[in-house]
Amino acid sequence: EIDSQYMEMLRSLGHIRRGLDWESDYFMINGRIFTDNLKNPLSTVNDPGTRIVAYDGETVLIRLMAIGYDHIYIWHPHGHHGLTIGKDGRKLKSPYEHDSLRIGSGERYDILYKIPEATSKRICLSCNIGPGISVAHDHNMKGMVSAGVYPHGAMTIFDIRSKP
Repeated sequence: EIDSQYMEMLRSLGHIRRGLDWESDYFMINGRIFTDNLKNPLSTVNDPGTRIVAYDGETVLIRLMAIGYDHIYIWHPHGHHGLTIGKDGRKLKSPYEHDSLRIGSGERYDILYKIPEATSKRICLSCNIGPGISVAHDHNMKGMVSAGVYPHGAMTIFDIRSKP
């Protein structure tokens, strides 16, 4: 997350606000806002690594970290339930399943996603993007915008493909 007004003030060498005055207005995954985090031939930014790609029948490990200052991130991938197996670098004694996960500032989580066979042929009814494709985004709606523009926040694509 970034506070663009705070950063502009630092650039202009004006007075420096206290850290508690920070108010985030940009929200990102891997340092990119949606849609800059997708492979796009018209974009100068090309970070296809942010797109989550998996194959039918595969188990995927995703590590999530919230490194912002004042935002509670609520991870929610459409159509997929995760099994949280670790927190802050430690294995959990009792892993738990969820469809959304609250992540506070400084927290890290390890989540397993078991992709069922034929998922690549499913269509996410709430996304309606195409077979095997759904979104993963912040359920805290403040994080779904950047500079007040929706949907340009912390969101990416969950792309399930047929086995090669």
